[in-house]
Parts: sequence; structure tokens; C-alpha cells
Amino acid sequence: LILAAHDLIVHYQEEIRAFTRHHYAPDFLVGLAALAVAVVTPEILRWVWDTQRLPDGPLRDRLQLLARKLRLRCRDILVWRSGGMIVNAAVMGMVAPLRYVLITDAMLEQMDDTKIEAVFGHEAGHVKRHHIQFFLLFAVISGCAMTVFSARTAGLARANYELYQILVTVAGVVLALKWGVLFGWVSRRFERQADVFGVRTLAASGLPCTQPCLLHAPQTATDDGTAGDRLCSTAAQMFSQALHEVAVLNGMRPEARSWRHSSISSRSRFLQQLAQDPRRTQRFERTVTAVKAAIFVAAVIGSLWTAYEMKVWPALAEMLTQARG
Repeated sequence: LILAAHDLIVHYQEEIRAFTRHHYAPDFLVGLAALAVAVVTPEILRWVWDTQRLPDGPLRDRLQLLARKLRLRCRDILVWRSGGMIVNAAVMGMVAPLRYVLITDAMLEQMDDTKIEAVFGHEAGHVKRHHIQFFLLFAVISGCAMTVFSARTAGLARANYELYQILVTVAGVVLALKWGVLFGWVSRRFERQADVFGVRTLAASGLPCTQPCLLHAPQTATDDGTAGDRLCSTAAQMFSQALHEVAVLNGMRPEARSWRHSSISSRSRFLQQLAQDPRRTQRFERTVTAVKAAIFVAAVIGSLWTAYEMKVWPALAEMLTQARG
């Protein structure tokens, strides 16, 4: 869809420039088209993939009640029919009216409701902690960087082609490092933050606490500055069991790690450590907050710089002048 929009806009780019009287108007339209596709993609995928509404019943009631407690807004909870091949869940959609939570048929068949609630809480964590939006901003940074690079080196390609080629290579290496290394590092922190949210979700769902726990122990009534960072030990253990079960049912080694995910074993150990040390939870949340702030600031600076290079401000001033006239 994005390529089709791009081709259509390029085909009529001279007419678009003449109508808007702005040289970069086609580029803006391509960006808007890409954003529009990103917004509507969940609605497309629910039909492209084999999905159906999660049937009415105790599990749906429990998940909907949990969603209300978490103030998680989504259009529907769907069953992703994988033919029993995939044990997983996912959330997709940047805006609530086009947001879906998917749970595979194999997960519904092979895991108990409490562990499904744990997985649901993890997916809710991606929404409530705005991970999808920050991933989008992460991509915006790359788009802005390449736009600024193109604008700044447009004349260099003709004046000194060898130097231009060197700069293009350097830019390619930087982008490769950004997506190949930095994105994976950020993604793994976001996954762990979603894990923490999943543990809190289990505790909020009414899971009985049966272990020594800093969150529920009577002596924790004294405020030492960590009250909001304590995790239920029982919920952390149950969530870890859910992670391990998902790995085993998918034929994955619990020690295996990937580009975007830490290993199941390390994630489980991390949750247990946080449950025993609330101050570590504080440090972790501050780290993730700092990462998000850096992404946001970089995206804002990149967008403003891109707008300057593409002469957006004079164009807006001219449009306002015409509107007033």
C-alpha cells in the first residue's frame, strides 16, 4: 500500500507541486500515506490473518474485566487461528478504535486461564507503556536523518561524487548500527518493562499471594520510598512459569535469546530479582524512562530539522497569509 501510494504520488508529483506551490509537497504526502497505512494495518491484518472474535465465556469475561481494571482500550480480543502451530499472543494498533489483542488457538488450548492472563498483561504493558508509539518515533528518527542527509548532500553528489559515496556509506553503516544493535537493545528493555507490567497485572487480577512478599507483607506498611515499585513474588513466579511454558510449547530453549528478546531464563531471573529488590525496579524504570525521553527528543529535533530543510515554515506562513486574504 505504501509503495502504491508512493508510485501514484510520484506519477503526479509535478501537478501536486503546481497545486500546492511547494517543492516538497509530494514527500509530505508519501509520509502521510505511510502513517495512514500504519494506523489502518491492524484492521487489514485481522482479515488477512485467520482470526475470529474470542467467544463469550469465562475467559473472555476475565480478560475484559482485566482490561477495564488496566484501562486498556481496544476494539476486540481475537483468536488467531494458527492450526495449533503457534503458542503466542500479540497486540497491534496505535489507536484504540483500531487496536486488537490476539491470542493464538494453541495458547487457548494448552495453557490455563491464569497464565493466559499473564500473557495478556504483558501485551497490555506494550500498550500502556506506549511501546508501539516509541517504536514509530524510532523509525521517524531514521526517516528524518535520511531526509536531512539528502538535502545537505544534494549538491555534493555533482561536485564531488567520491566524497558523496563515502558519506553515503557512512550513513548506511550508522543506520545499520541503529537498527541492528540499538533497536534490539531498546526492544529488549521494552519487553522487560512489559514483563513487569504483566506481573503487576497478575497481582491486580486477584492472584492469591502464597510466598514471602515485600508487596503484601505487613511490615511493608512503613513507607521507604519503594511502595509503588514493589512486585508480588507469587505473581512474578507465576509470570515466569507462563514465559517458560510458552517457550517449551513453541519448542524454544529457555536459554535462547534473539535480536529483540532476552532469553526466557534471563527474563524470569530478572523478575525474581525485582521482586526481591524494589530499588532495582526503580532503577530499571528510570532507565527505560530515560530511553523513551531520548527517543522522543531525538524525534522532535529530527522533525524540526527536517521541516527546516524542507522549508515547511515559509510554506505554512504563505498558506496562513492566503487564508487570511
